[in-house]
Amino acid sequence: TVAVVGGGPIGVAVALCARNAGAGRVVLAEPAPARREFAAGLGLETVASAEGLSAEVVFDAAGHPAVAALVTDLVAPGGTVVVVAVYGDPAPVDLRAVTFKELTAVGTRVYSRGDLAVATDLVASGRFDPEPFLTSTVTLDEAAEAIADLRRGVGLKVLVRGDS
Repeated sequence: TVAVVGGGPIGVAVALCARNAGAGRVVLAEPAPARREFAAGLGLETVASAEGLSAEVVFDAAGHPAVAALVTDLVAPGGTVVVVAVYGDPAPVDLRAVTFKELTAVGTRVYSRGDLAVATDLVASGRFDPEPFLTSTVTLDEAAEAIADLRRGVGLKVLVRGDS
């Protein structure tokens, strides 16, 4: 079982990749209804809150301090927490749970050549379609409003054209 906390473009992509990799169950936790609906439309199981979930692997794709404090509760003993999100400031993590539950914690930051090869193969083989992620295309003049929408949980990825 894999739990992904955060239903933005990275979280949804991680959930789809986990499913493609053969995870028995993948659950995506995301509070924003529009993002949950998007993920569900791609065939993912979604929940509004991660509280109460239990998984062998938990991906933090939210980057929110409340999630950092929760991930060690979600992961099963002997499981793995993967931090995909980038935090702006340090966040509290229950290191006692890491020890008592014998957890593995993994951080990620930059894509490797191997990651790019896997991503290319997933797209080329048709197992991953990136097109639904592009929810709108805007002009440069419209970019600020589009970014504000993204911050409110509306849409996933926005392409900004250089022309006005």
